[in-house]
Amino acid sequence: MWPFCSSVPGARTALPLETFLGILIDKAIWVAGTRYRTDLFGNGTGFASNFTYHPLGGAVIGQATDLNGQLLGHDGVYVADGSLLPGALGINPFVTITALAEMVAEHAVLHAGA
Repeated sequence: MWPFCSSVPGARTALPLETFLGILIDKAIWVAGTRYRTDLFGNGTGFASNFTYHPLGGAVIGQATDLNGQLLGHDGVYVADGSLLPGALGINPFVTITALAEMVAEHAVLHAGA
């Protein structure tokens, strides 16, 4: 059992899920020695319309596209963003999305006009 779990409310406690997860994540971040800012933009707002995020899913690789990111049934149309991922990876997907985009771009260039 992780050392901080003893201070986290048990499963029988009627806390909203967001509250419970907030406590758990705050404790895990503290134990890891990580510090984060809730005031991301220095103007009192956290998440806002000027916040960048990584939408995932929608054109999942191997389902809506082939394994090279080409949209099934549409020659020359490629998907090269987070839409290729079926869902959350558990970590920031920036590097994974970048690698997939580079792979798709390389394949698209090599097969352009083929």
